[in-house]
Amino acid sequence: AEAKDKTIKIPESITKDGVTYQVTTIADNAFKGNKTVQTIVIPATVTKIGNNAFSGCKNLKTITIGKNVKKLGGNLFKSCKKLKTINIKAIGLTADNVNKKTFKGLGNKVIVKVPKKLKKAYLMMFRKKGLSKKVKVK
Repeated sequence: AEAKDKTIKIPESITKDGVTYQVTTIADNAFKGNKTVQTIVIPATVTKIGNNAFSGCKNLKTITIGKNVKKLGGNLFKSCKKLKTINIKAIGLTADNVNKKTFKGLGNKVIVKVPKKLKKAYLMMFRKKGLSKKVKVK
């Protein structure tokens, strides 16, 4: 993905020197301060998203978090002023693996979409982790 891309779809795997590696982690600060990106899609191969991964992505509007993500870092969406939708497909998030600062600095206009069956559990968990009561969880 190029730094200038408006849509970044993280690949499930990358090949380097003839060896294919599965993409399982979004590193700390991976997209920090990227002012171009508007949409980020994280595939099912990813299990961990590091601290500040999307912090300061001022034009980010939509992010989709793949179904196998188990760990969410802190300050993920800090200063993401235009963020409208966080689409969480992850089905294995637990309170131990959601940082207490994951939702810090998130605007109130955001809609967090979660798997239907997990709505109640995730709603309670995210609120405990500091998700504002003004943020809608669907």
